[in-house]
Amino acid sequence: MVCRWKLQLHSKHLSSSHIREGDIPPLPKGLSAVQVLSDFMKYLFNCARNFIVESHASGASMWKSFGNRIEFVLTHPNGWEGPQQQQI
Repeated sequence: MVCRWKLQLHSKHLSSSHIREGDIPPLPKGLSAVQVLSDFMKYLFNCARNFIVESHASGASMWKSFGNRIEFVLTHPNGWEGPQQQQI
């Protein structure tokens, strides 16, 4: 299990009284925070698709009607700058 993985992306030069490097759990060996984000987004996408398809009477056709018009809105903590935003 991976927790608090977004903290791996925080800017190292911004001061933060509540986040210390030692407080950030390490990621599993061989995984980057961007890879964890990718896996997380795939999981959420699949959960949303399955819920829509399985819980609506015409869920499969409804899902197909979305086509390529699905948009994702990603949030990030205040203080994150261009490099952190680019990663997500």
